Amino acid sequence: MRPDDDDRLVPFDRAGGDAAIDALATELAVGGERARAANPGEPRAAFAADLRARLLADLPVVAPVAPPPLERARVDLRVSERLTPRPVAPRVTARPPTLLPAPRWTAVAIAAVVLVAVVGFGPTRFLTAPAELRTGDVAAATLSRDGVTSELTPAEALRTGDLITTGPGGFATLELGTSRVRLDGETAMRLIEATAARVELSQTAGRAWHRVGGPDVTYAVHTEEVTWTADGTAFDLRLETAQGSGGRWVRGVGIEHDVAISGPNLTATLDEGAVARIRLGGEPGGVADVALGPVTEDDLRDPWLIDNARRDARLGFDPGILEARLANADEPPAVSPDPIASANPDGPVVESPEPTGTADPPTATPMPTAKPTPKPTPRPTPTPRPTATPPPPLAGLGLSVTACPGGFTKLTWTAAAAGKFDHYQSIRSSKSSIPAVYPPVAPGVAPDALYVTDRTTLAAVDAGLEPGTTVSYRTMAFTGEDVAYAASAVKTVTVKAVKGLGALTLTPGGAGFSAAWAPYPGPEACFGFYKLVVSTTDPTPSYLDGATAVWVGESAAASSAIVDGLDPGTYHVRLETFLDTPGGKLLVAETDVADITIP
Repeated sequence: MRPDDDDRLVPFDRAGGDAAIDALATELAVGGERARAANPGEPRAAFAADLRARLLADLPVVAPVAPPPLERARVDLRVSERLTPRPVAPRVTARPPTLLPAPRWTAVAIAAVVLVAVVGFGPTRFLTAPAELRTGDVAAATLSRDGVTSELTPAEALRTGDLITTGPGGFATLELGTSRVRLDGETAMRLIEATAARVELSQTAGRAWHRVGGPDVTYAVHTEEVTWTADGTAFDLRLETAQGSGGRWVRGVGIEHDVAISGPNLTATLDEGAVARIRLGGEPGGVADVALGPVTEDDLRDPWLIDNARRDARLGFDPGILEARLANADEPPAVSPDPIASANPDGPVVESPEPTGTADPPTATPMPTAKPTPKPTPRPTPTPRPTATPPPPLAGLGLSVTACPGGFTKLTWTAAAAGKFDHYQSIRSSKSSIPAVYPPVAPGVAPDALYVTDRTTLAAVDAGLEPGTTVSYRTMAFTGEDVAYAASAVKTVTVKAVKGLGALTLTPGGAGFSAAWAPYPGPEACFGFYKLVVSTTDPTPSYLDGATAVWVGESAAASSAIVDGLDPGTYHVRLETFLDTPGGKLLVAETDVADITIP
């Protein structure tokens, strides 16, 4: 053992060597299993996250120093900068009488044992630093923590387990690391978890705008039994109570990119520019009551959405579907203070101007001499500014996408109106959210093969794709200024590899042979023709590599052919299926190679 090994922080999952810690771990593990068995879901996630945050804040790590004298009753414990997000003042902790062996990692091990055995956290999650949590702008809002409710103030530190509630006419911005959530009036939001990599919230009432800080942050919001999960996204959630016996509903608006929706018997995607309305509290095992559709004109005019999009844009985020509204806005509406500025209590203070005059005691003011009132100079009447006209809603296009064997897709769509037409452009993306704009928003791309200038040409082929990948498409009709005026819904498919047709059976006959195979079973849209090819030199013949075609068939149902007139010799034979496209012939399916000798 090296001399300084005893001063090193031992990973708690490999510490060992301490019978008391091992016994504690075993006892807590048994107790934790019993508790979870009796009460599934306990301890609650909020309790676990809060316990973790407190333990992290108090985590001691001792620097290598000489042992203190025996009579010294206090030691200095320094907080490790590697394990906490901000510096903490040194603690002076009284050491109780020694009842057990207490190596330097005992406090860490005890904390870890509690979390791992009782709560179920793993070592990695235990050491994950929490995100910086605080409020931004706030009005008429309260904070409930540990059973105590108090007034919520700007720049107030938050922690997991906190419940924030806004009153009528109130609002609050919660800054969760790089993410933001803005609460409208009469909204309730609980912080379940917040780290640099994950934010988890529970929204139980009201309306909130959710802005995810980036693609490296997983962001989940629970609205009762329905969960909305996103990354690098903006979306709006509003809980509603329908009139009469209509029950409780949650309505989500996709602002930028897509959001995964999950719940009992429910899996769906809220795309950018779409709206989802879901009934809450349905019957267990029943069919989820979900309505999905495009965003409405009322949504695009909603001051709440426009205000939040503008604030996001100031922070450098993409306003998504509201970008055109911000660009066409005549005058910016009144907004609450910017969350970054309002969260800085030490920022600049604007002072009132100093009064003029001397500091002498005031004296009686003489009556001023009357002066004639000057005649005001007439000011020109300002020319009224025209009201910005919002862009018209997009017309709809029908779109069908077929994943063809061979690593390509075939797109077909309906015709757009002729008045504004300049070209069609289909966008391909690895994400299911594709804004109707050009140039495309990453990761979307605009393949040249999907650019069509003839309004009556309603199909295109996208080739050269990697089999097994998932791709999404959206077809749009553009004006000559690259402004979309019609667009399809997004369609998603998985790319397929070349289809294997199995064995090719050859039967010799005269100066040739008869061939039999299993017919092509794939989509009809992907079939063009068969070619039976032969080669005397290439053991893996293909028409694309120069093999000779000895038979061609145009019916997908064909399953046999007869070939005659071959010279004597040994032939390598294969049947291939192709689709002819503007970019060339694409291989769709093929049989195994069969050999035959012609005498």
